[in-house]
Amino acid sequence: MPNANRLSLTNRPSSISTMTTQELNTTVAPDILEEIRQIKEQNLEILRLMRVARDRRWYNLQDAGERLGRAAWTLRQLCSRGKIRAEKGEDGQWRISADELSRLEQEGVPKLPQRSAK
Repeated sequence: MPNANRLSLTNRPSSISTMTTQELNTTVAPDILEEIRQIKEQNLEILRLMRVARDRRWYNLQDAGERLGRAAWTLRQLCSRGKIRAEKGEDGQWRISADELSRLEQEGVPKLPQRSAK
């Protein structure tokens, strides 16, 4: 004898993802639909946060300069002289990693060497 509490899946389409809204509303309980909606929203938020985190692993000199209170020109000189750990992107622009930026915020930005008088 079949278990009375067991759901019969024989009358359901093979995939919920291919169901129309009307089929979903009549086949799937509304509380399950609400849970699916919430999961979708959470997934979208996670993806958004991941994009933000990925995009902020590297800072251009303008953004880094704003955070450090220094001009982009100064940072460019320090990068060129190896005083700041940075990498040049494919576009030829210097990029400072988030870790290096944090280090510079804690330890301070190195001073540019004074030009010698000739």
